[in-house]
Amino acid sequence: MGRIEQRIAKLSSMDAKLDLLLKHAGLEYDPYKNLPRAIVEAVQSGRKIEAIKLYRETTAVGLKEAKDFIEEVQRRGGLA
Repeated sequence: MGRIEQRIAKLSSMDAKLDLLLKHAGLEYDPYKNLPRAIVEAVQSGRKIEAIKLYRETTAVGLKEAKDFIEEVQRRGGLA
């Protein structure tokens, strides 16, 4: 098994443990909490530019701030 495969296996194991801990503590993890449905759908469908545009329209933030935010949402959701 190569280094990358080993790291993926280790991360998968850690992810499963975190899921069990959250469940045991009665906590729910929602990476898309408080985001409008249209933005969530764009992020989940891989339409990053659309998600950035929608976020900018919703919040009136600048391009860089919107891009950074959407990329963080993608990371939290396991999509990046």
